[in-house]
This record gives sequence, C-alpha cells and structure tokens, in this order.
Amino acid sequence: GGVVGLINNCNSNNKAAIIKGCTFTGTIVAPYADNLGGILGLSQYDYPLAPVISDCVVITEKMEFGYENFGFSQDWNSGFGGIAGNLYSNKNNAECASTVTNCYFAGNMYIMECSTKGVQNQNIGGIVGASCSQPKTYENCQFDGMIIGTAKRKGGLLARTLDTMTAKNCVVTGIVLNGD
Repeated sequence: GGVVGLINNCNSNNKAAIIKGCTFTGTIVAPYADNLGGILGLSQYDYPLAPVISDCVVITEKMEFGYENFGFSQDWNSGFGGIAGNLYSNKNNAECASTVTNCYFAGNMYIMECSTKGVQNQNIGGIVGASCSQPKTYENCQFDGMIIGTAKRKGGLLARTLDTMTAKNCVVTGIVLNGD
C-alpha cells in the first residue's frame, strides 16, 4: 500500500491498527503484488477488533497492478483498491467487522494484462478491492477516479464481498471501464 503494506496477526493480544488522516499522493507500480491499495495493501486479522481506516485521501496519476499475483489461483486472496486492496479476517462474525469512513480517491487505476494467457485479475474496486468473510461498513467515501483494464470483478466502491456490506453516503463520480 501507499502508506501500509500489510497488517497481520491482529488478535486479542495484538490490537488492530487504526489508520486515520493519512494522505498518499505518489505513484505505485506493483506488477507482482498480491494486494494493493493507495493506503493499505492487505489487513489480515482475527477477533476481537478489525482495522479501522478513516479520513484518508489518495490522489495519484497512476496505480498499476496485476501482471502476476497469488490471486490468479485463489481469487478470494487478492484485491486492488483505491484505498485498501483486501480486508480479510479469519473469523466471520460481527465483532470482526471493519470500517472505511470519510475516504476519498482521485486518480487512475490500471489493471495490467496478466503474464499467463487466459487468466485475468480478480477484485478491483475504487475504494476496496476484496472484502472477505465478515461484515464491513463503508461510509462517506468517494471514488472520483478511473479504473482501466480487464478484471473478473470491478466496482466503483467495492469489487467483491463475501458477507454483509453496508454502504452509507458513498459516491462514485469516476469511471469504471467494462465494469461489472
């Protein structure tokens, strides 16, 4: 990620991270990344608390992802998002729910052509790429960018969720080319 690459092993002994008030204004080219986000690449956590991302801004001319990654074989474990690539928990209950609030993305997200013929990238979202196995809340987020390239799942807010998702006051003013 532009600010944090990986948050791992959050549990009752290792409290989850709070990412608040961060800004990223650079360029990211990550052809071999499994998960990529303008603020956070991947969070992987357990009960009781999940990471919280709030009041973050990403402004970029270029974020590029997807030439070769682990997600080609396990699509649930790969994501590319304007704010967070993949929010993943080993538990699937409400106590593990994470939130993304008051976040803004403006820029271009490029999905690279995969190195393996016949394979495509999986989860590309304007705010979050993949959200796995527990409830999430997205509130007051805005995607004002462009997603360019081919992927199995794309969305202006979120590409893939495996559980309950709540979106409140979110706005997509950008463009998702060939969106799902």
